[in-house]
Amino acid sequence: MNKKNIMVLLIGILLPTFYLHAGGADTISITREGETVNDTINPTLRQEYLQAIQEAKEISQKEHESKKMIYTRLTFDINHKPFSPEVAKYAVENAGIDYKQNALLMSEEFAKRYRWSSMEFRKQLNNEGFTAEEINYAMKNLKVSFKQNAYLRSAVCVEMGWPRAETF
Repeated sequence: MNKKNIMVLLIGILLPTFYLHAGGADTISITREGETVNDTINPTLRQEYLQAIQEAKEISQKEHESKKMIYTRLTFDINHKPFSPEVAKYAVENAGIDYKQNALLMSEEFAKRYRWSSMEFRKQLNNEGFTAEEINYAMKNLKVSFKQNAYLRSAVCVEMGWPRAETF
């Protein structure tokens, strides 16, 4: 290789690198298969990613949804133009949401309204899209007496003249 070819090669490698680090283009970190990659995106698309992250955080804070449910709402929601699957996936993975904590908070909301058994809590959290790990965390940390729930349900059944608690 002669000096001219080496110079062209170096400029081709170093100029884009300098341009990115100098703030000439927007970058966004995307995690793929456990590895973080910085992708260059146009400012309009970058704004869409940031809006999706904000929307995911708002859903999480208000409703304590699972990753699966937040993704579904981002890709199909009547309140806003749906985000693309790629943008929604990025948002649910990079919004800093603690899905284990969401499972626990949702369980606590259920516990205020229902006298469920441990199995019923698990089934409902599964239906809400939480993973087994998130459900186990919620059940381990949920401050509910399942024995007391069973007793209260049985008392209601006796009072109402129903044969078993499973009838409601």
